[in-house]
Amino acid sequence: MLATFLGRVLLTPFPGDGGVGGILYRNLARVALVWMDDWANFYFKMNPEAEAASRTISVGERRAVREKLNCRSFEWYLNNVWETNFFPGRDKVFGKIRSLGARKCLQRPQYPGGSIYPSGPAALKECVIETYAPQSFVFSNKGYIMTDESVCMDAPDTEHSADPQIRIAPCTETNKQRWTYNEEEKANDPFSVSSLS
Repeated sequence: MLATFLGRVLLTPFPGDGGVGGILYRNLARVALVWMDDWANFYFKMNPEAEAASRTISVGERRAVREKLNCRSFEWYLNNVWETNFFPGRDKVFGKIRSLGARKCLQRPQYPGGSIYPSGPAALKECVIETYAPQSFVFSNKGYIMTDESVCMDAPDTEHSADPQIRIAPCTETNKQRWTYNEEEKANDPFSVSSLS
């Protein structure tokens, strides 16, 4: 009964609140502003809707509670609790993957309506100069190229596929998803990374 009531409350927009999306982005902005410390700027670059919502809220009281409770930093959380995160760090490289031959950037799947699904074939698209989430990847020290904490770049099946393509797929920590970067091969390899499989 409670879940039904909460579902009804959450799905019934209040006048002038921006609907369910407005509520969601304001809540995400609150989390970023209160808990993410210096990482909030990165989060807002990846989530422009939450960044816009952050300009409409006040979090002073929530920050005071966090300070009073002497909570640990977001950096500590990333290093000790959520180690498979998508945030740039000392042992990760963040950026775009650019094909030297095509002069385009690898982009995770996009489908009609602009929504981005977590898996499917990657594509080469015109590089977007500013931070653009569909073209943003993290290369971890373990060799995984991630678009978020649970989705990785997956090597194509060149033996059994007539049209092998790099895919974005759930991370499985297999050799198909481990990549190496060789500075010397960059001139010969259009992607300058290669799979271990």
